[in-house]
Order: sequence, then structure tokens, then C-alpha cells
Amino acid sequence: MKLCFGEFVLDREAGRLLGPAGEVRLRPHAFRMLEVLAEQAPKILSQDELLDRVWGVEHLSPTSVKQAVSEVRQALGDDPVRPALIETVHRRGYRFIHAVERMAEPPAARKSELATQPIPIHTEALRAPAARESRRLGRLAASFTVPALAWRLARRRWR
Repeated sequence: MKLCFGEFVLDREAGRLLGPAGEVRLRPHAFRMLEVLAEQAPKILSQDELLDRVWGVEHLSPTSVKQAVSEVRQALGDDPVRPALIETVHRRGYRFIHAVERMAEPPAARKSELATQPIPIHTEALRAPAARESRRLGRLAASFTVPALAWRLARRRWR
């Protein structure tokens, strides 16, 4: 499926973003960030939701979300002060504000493709609550210096 917005086409299956000047290069996490925001437009997604959907079980901070959104904005030429594509909703998260058109492939091409591909099993929904809780504990521990190190070492030892 392809997502079209403005002068851009996000080809999810090919993993490419096409703009007026050709292909726009994005790092994998920034590409996934754009994909998630465009899929959920115009819903507001919190930083925790974005961390879960983009990074999964990796332990990262909210600054990772900010960096990825910044990279996407820069690649798309979107101004954070006067956004046309991605809006920051103060203390709530981010949302894709441009209209998104979903384009599916012709049915004949999809049928032959589906017949040869195995059905993927998505386990993200099962891992998301555990990842969120683990990330919260990691942030809490990171706010303390020496006790955090001791806590992390003890936690690893008891696993």
C-alpha cells in the first residue's frame, strides 16, 4: 500500500519515500516514524505510543522520538513553527495533519503476491505493554546516578 500526501508518496512495501525531486533518503527509524504518523493521521500519538510502534522493545528515551520527528520534518521541508505535515501537540505528542490518500495495488497483482507469501505474525501488540513498562523503569533509574547503576546491575543479576 502507498500513502500519498502533498508531493510525496510513501511506498510502504518498497520502503521508499518519493518526493518531487526523486527518492528522499531517511534512516529506518525516521521512515517508520513517518509511516506510523501518516497511517494514524490525524490521531495524536504520544511519545510512548511512538516509542512502542517505531522502536518496539528497545529501551530508548523520548529524545529519540524528537530526533526522528526532526529528521522527518527536515527531509520533507516541514517547518515546526508553521507545520504543514507534522504538528507537535504540546504535552500530548505528535500528529500528521496533512490529508493522506491510501492507494492500494491492483487486485490481480495482490492476489498472486499473497499466494506466494507466508502470513506474517505480528507480536508487537503482545510486547508493547511490557516494553512501555520496561522503558518507564529505565527512565526512572536513569534519573538517579549511582543508585541507578546499582539497580541495573542487581536487576541483570536476578534475571
